[in-house]
Amino acid sequence: MSQETKRDNLDPVRRKLLRSSLAAGGFLAAGHLPYVKPAVKSFFGVRSAWAQPTGVTSAQFSGDLADLGQGLGTGQDAWELTTTQPNTTLTIDVTITLGSAAPEIGLFAPGVAVTGVNLLTGIPGGYTGPYPVVILVAAAGVHTLAIEDSNIDALQVPFSYQLDVSADMPFVPGPQVISDGPETLRPAGG
Repeated sequence: MSQETKRDNLDPVRRKLLRSSLAAGGFLAAGHLPYVKPAVKSFFGVRSAWAQPTGVTSAQFSGDLADLGQGLGTGQDAWELTTTQPNTTLTIDVTITLGSAAPEIGLFAPGVAVTGVNLLTGIPGGYTGPYPVVILVAAAGVHTLAIEDSNIDALQVPFSYQLDVSADMPFVPGPQVISDGPETLRPAGG
């Protein structure tokens, strides 16, 4: 057999070996890529440990409170927000967009009524500033964020507001649960 014939016979073998080596190398490289497990919800609604929490890290709630008359003041609005993880740090800022009200807010833990203990003060009653206020909420779940005017009922003036909430963990902004309801926040629990 001549040298050329041997080389021609070896080249197809070398080519086949080279192709299989490249294919094997591709599988090995793919084996080193990070595995991303899909976020699958189980039958019981529990997400796997690798699933990323869903939600946003900032949201705005806005509205207006009119004078209810008969010395009742402007009333109260309240919104739901659901923290998806325990130990979430929330930053809450209040902007009066129309009127000259002194806002008073309350943040209530899951299952606590707006007449209960305000997480921002540690007692029943409203928080009157300074804003923004930063708080670490220990429990995950549906919290209630309430706003009203801090003046005594007879001196209140209608106003429009914007509540800006941001967090270090995702949360889910919820619906308005109280619109022009009776005032329950009293400065310093008074």
